[in-house]
Amino acid sequence: MTELQKTRTLRMLCVLFAAVILICAFLSPQANAASSASNYENAVLYWTNVERSRHGLSKLKTTDALCSASGVRAKELYNKFSHTRPNGNKWTTALSAKGVKYRSAAENIARGYTSPCSVVKAWMDSDGHRDNILSSKYSYLGVGLHYTESGKKYYWDQLFTGGVSYSNAYGTYNVSPKGLSVNKSSIKLSKGSSTTITGTPSPVYATAVVTCKSSDTSVVKVTGTEVNVITIKGVSNGKAKLTVKCGSYTKTISVTVGTGSSASTHTHEDGSEDFSDIFDSIFGIFD
Repeated sequence: MTELQKTRTLRMLCVLFAAVILICAFLSPQANAASSASNYENAVLYWTNVERSRHGLSKLKTTDALCSASGVRAKELYNKFSHTRPNGNKWTTALSAKGVKYRSAAENIARGYTSPCSVVKAWMDSDGHRDNILSSKYSYLGVGLHYTESGKKYYWDQLFTGGVSYSNAYGTYNVSPKGLSVNKSSIKLSKGSSTTITGTPSPVYATAVVTCKSSDTSVVKVTGTEVNVITIKGVSNGKAKLTVKCGSYTKTISVTVGTGSSASTHTHEDGSEDFSDIFDSIFGIFD
């Protein structure tokens, strides 16, 4: 082998070695976990803003410092599930440690919920957490997620701030849905009764609203939507179809409304949500 051939072979081996290192880093659990957490956190900000928009409020933005502070708090929740930090300090010191200035601030925490939709819906179902999400005092939101392989637990944190403007703030990025599942394929209702439908995008961190339309509103109508949960009501005896949509994906649900019909459903396994547990406490401070 000539010196030129040796040099070329050595260069090729170096390139291959570098490629292997990059592929291993990309496929490592740590890299995938970090990427997934970022997508999940982005989706929580997205769904929070969906609810704010539905209530006529401006969208929240975030910053790297806010996200970092919220990420720290999410990890701390694994060791101490409380608004008090493991070292005994107030949760607001996590903001100060990252240089985040504010006039008003609040924190939402939760654990056990496995998707951005389910945790935001749980917060919306709790008065104190809902008040923070729908408060006009706040302009920014940091979101943190810590997932533990041990116990397969999700720990969520939201840090809201207001009163101080951040020039480096930014909004959410788009993640297109690649599918949609619903938790019911058919529904029987009595006239005047209501039930809910949950539409879950795939992946669960997709940033696209879930909508529902009735083929005959004189039989069944959509009375409300919160996050990805749709409420419907039987109006008069008859049959109709509901079309649930997320992006370009749709699911059809058959609805029968009849006198004496009890509210019954057929449930898909893949559409079920994990509404396990939420820490029902909220803290807000104002200067």
